[in-house]
Amino acid sequence: ECCPFAYCLDLELVDEWCYTDEWLDLSGQCGLCGPGWPECCGKTPDDYHPFFVSTDAMDYDAGLAYCASEGASLAAIYNEGQLATARAAISAARVEKAIVGAESDGNGWTWHGTTTTWDVSSFPLNTGQVRDQADGLADHVYSLHGAGQDFVWDADMRSEEHRVLCRMGGGAPCDPAADVFA
Repeated sequence: ECCPFAYCLDLELVDEWCYTDEWLDLSGQCGLCGPGWPECCGKTPDDYHPFFVSTDAMDYDAGLAYCASEGASLAAIYNEGQLATARAAISAARVEKAIVGAESDGNGWTWHGTTTTWDVSSFPLNTGQVRDQADGLADHVYSLHGAGQDFVWDADMRSEEHRVLCRMGGGAPCDPAADVFA
């Protein structure tokens, strides 16, 4: 069962989605808590922190290992809501930017572990916020700037050291476009 970001809710209403004693999955579907809950149920929205920033600077490859050691993955971001949440996490850590899971071999950008190159008509290229090496640059990765900064995506050498942005849940969600945890 695919539910890396689902949790049981014990509040009356959260984000206009589910009510008391319901869980929310990646597709935005609510279900009753009880026998057969998704493995990740039992948490409240206050327990759920999808993004966190490392305390130390490291390069991209060390960041991959660090996030994995924390039960997370180097952050992949699939929509505007997630982008805002990720940028807020970076700002809350009081750093200018953090490395995310975007990498380039010189032929566009992909999220780590995927083979699909970002398309100009899809997120994040369609936002107009990707201005630094939008076509890709060999041996480069993206760092994401914190909230409130005009410069959002920053192409860095893979070997540069910055703090890294991790995303809870391990690998990429099953249906990133439907991820309602923005």
